Amino acid sequence: MAEIKGVQEISVICTTVSDLFRYSIKSGSELVPLSEEIENIRNYMTIQSIRYENRIEAIYQLEDGVLQYQLMKFTLQPIVENAIFHGLEPKIGKGMLVVSAQKEGDHLLIKIFDNGVGIPEKKVHEILLTLKGGVEASGCVSRNDGRIAQCH
Repeated sequence: MAEIKGVQEISVICTTVSDLFRYSIKSGSELVPLSEEIENIRNYMTIQSIRYENRIEAIYQLEDGVLQYQLMKFTLQPIVENAIFHGLEPKIGKGMLVVSAQKEGDHLLIKIFDNGVGIPEKKVHEILLTLKGGVEASGCVSRNDGRIAQCH
C-alpha cells in the first residue's frame, strides 16, 4: 500500500521490520554466521538512518573470509543500539558507526566504533569496575578518549 501511495520510506521500514522480525523468530541453532548478524545490523541501520534523517552513516569493514564465522544470534545489535543511543543520538552533526571484523590468529575480532559524544573518564572507570564486579582485571581497557573496549 505504501508503495502504491508513493511513500517509499514507509515501504522500506515495513520490509526491514519484517526482516528483523523473521530473524528474531528464526528457529534452529542460536549460533548464526557473521553474515546473518551483519545483515541484521544492516536492516537495523536502515531503520535508524530513516529515523535520524540520514544523520547516521554505517560503514562495514569486513575482512575476506570472516562472514562464515559463527556467533550467538543478536550479539551485535544491542551494541550498535547502545552506540546510537548513547553516542550518536546526542551528537550534533553527522554520526558515523563502523563495524569491522577480522581474523586474529584463531579468533574473530569484531569492533564497533562510533564518533559520538563519548563518556567522561570517571564514568568509564565506574562502568569498568561494575563489569568486573568491583575488581579491575585484564580484558577491559579504559581509553582516554571516553570510549570503552571490552574483550572476551
